[in-house]
Amino acid sequence: MIARLLSQPSLQAELITMGQFCQNKIPMFFVLLRVILSGSPAVRKGSIHENHTKPREKNFCSTRHTRMITVANRLYVKPEYADAFEKVFRERAGLVDKMEGFILNQVLRPVNEGDPYVVFTIWNSRQDFLNWVRSDEFVKGHAQSGTLPKDAYFKTNVLELHEVLHDSSRPDLAPEPHGGPFNMH
Repeated sequence: MIARLLSQPSLQAELITMGQFCQNKIPMFFVLLRVILSGSPAVRKGSIHENHTKPREKNFCSTRHTRMITVANRLYVKPEYADAFEKVFRERAGLVDKMEGFILNQVLRPVNEGDPYVVFTIWNSRQDFLNWVRSDEFVKGHAQSGTLPKDAYFKTNVLELHEVLHDSSRPDLAPEPHGGPFNMH
């Protein structure tokens, strides 16, 4: 599929432009991944994901992207609610995707009984994440997640924030400055 996409002239032009724009600040793999995930016109024609929005107007290669944090929300869903829980995420509002500093969202399904689902996000900085949790979009985006009853969970969720100290795929990554403890409440 990647080879088919790379053979498209419009995608080739976009990759060349982004590659020149980034001036080798990040590996070409990440440029390609960004173009694919951004929903460029060439990718939409290639029918990878027809529902992606246009990329945000910001500098993907800026030095601001040299630090990162991760946020993992561990949600302990009872097995009988697993399908409903997954449906909520398949139909999510997607408001986080438009936030400044947002990089990635993954929902990880447990393979072992008793393990939690993990909603995993990556952000450019702690401040970007804090801006998200303090935003109207956060409230709107989480209104939908409240559709499951409280008894759908067998244990209270656990929210973890981690400063990225090292990333083997980005040797130029500067560690996120130690920001001290994090408390949502």
